[in-house]
Amino acid sequence: MKHQILFCFLVFMILGCQENQESASNTSQTEAQRDSVWYCQPQDQTTEIQWVQTGLGKQKAVIIAPETKPKPLKMVVFLHGDAPFQDPVYQYTIAQRISDSSNAMGVALLRPGYADACGDQSEGDKGQMMGDNYTPEVVKSLATSIRLIQLQKKPDETIIIGHSGGAALAALLAIEFPALFEKAILIACPCDLRNWRKVMQNLTKDEQWTEPMEGLSPVEALEKMEFRKKFHLYVGDKDELTPAFLSEAFYKAAQKRNAFVEMSVIEGEDHESILRPSILSRILKDASL
Repeated sequence: MKHQILFCFLVFMILGCQENQESASNTSQTEAQRDSVWYCQPQDQTTEIQWVQTGLGKQKAVIIAPETKPKPLKMVVFLHGDAPFQDPVYQYTIAQRISDSSNAMGVALLRPGYADACGDQSEGDKGQMMGDNYTPEVVKSLATSIRLIQLQKKPDETIIIGHSGGAALAALLAIEFPALFEKAILIACPCDLRNWRKVMQNLTKDEQWTEPMEGLSPVEALEKMEFRKKFHLYVGDKDELTPAFLSEAFYKAAQKRNAFVEMSVIEGEDHESILRPSILSRILKDASL
């Protein structure tokens, strides 16, 4: 019975499957009710929902403009994790915090194949949520969404932030489509896909993690990177789902490719708590936002 409970806990926590814990504990019931609605039916002119047509079909984007449009205008795109057991919504809260705290435009993309708590779903296949949907088609679809939003909003600078599985995709985007971004921020990244699957197999005791499946590994993709890119990696020293050595593998490989890369291991943080508002503020400050 204890093993079953541990297994359920681990798989439920995999890759961004729930909202930030500090947000839940520090938010009043009234605020929680408000937050559960605002991104489904925006009530103000700063928030809009768009459906962007890509090669994988229509993709949902929630775009949150700053209260006053600054010059230069920065756009920050956030990609959520793999979320195997709960429809992800925390990306919308993160985009809102980005807009509120940095006066940048926050953009939250609902990854191909994923549904959210609003009853909306981006078209495409999210796969088994084991890194198997880190594919060229998904990367291209995300790039198309971002480019079309850029053409419409005309930001002077674009930064991409990914958490967990979203961090792996952010890395692949920066490698495959370097002209789209000025910098990429990777939070709790399963950047070494092969070794990450070994970590998950050890944690869950599920042999499915060892079966052959699709998925691009950011560490391996770096071998064909043609441009020097800016990367910053963040990972908690208590993160058991995407341990620091997975980010370190990417950090070392990026250094060899002459990328501008930095890495921070955050003391006391785990896979989810690294998205706490105070940590997010630090990340945005490091990115000059």
